[in-house]
Amino acid sequence: MTDYAKDMMHMIMQIEKDADNQKQIDELKGIISSFQNDKSNKEHKVQKLKWLGKPEQFGYIFSELARQGFIEMPGTNGEGSYAKYAKVCFELFEFKTNSLDNLERVLNPEKNVLSDSNRAKISIPDIKDIS
Repeated sequence: MTDYAKDMMHMIMQIEKDADNQKQIDELKGIISSFQNDKSNKEHKVQKLKWLGKPEQFGYIFSELARQGFIEMPGTNGEGSYAKYAKVCFELFEFKTNSLDNLERVLNPEKNVLSDSNRAKISIPDIKDIS
């Protein structure tokens, strides 16, 4: 029997003795509510996608997807933010070895160290060109 179940059984026994005891009823409702919230949080956990390439490849591809209109970068007042974009990507993808700061750096095409020859191998057209 879980701790939640034991606590609920104890409270139910107390409530049965004194039906006017609103404090125990409120505590029982709180325990039940926290149990339901905990169960709900576990059920809605999102599985991350595993990125198998290098962080620089990820950063360049996803910056290109945003630049070509396939992804709207999160930001403020219509201004895209690499920091916010990195945070969202970090929540959705699993990387071998990467930090949030490094992800922000590689998402910025000016700071990404992927070579020009490798960048040329990745061609993402503007969304308008293939719609």
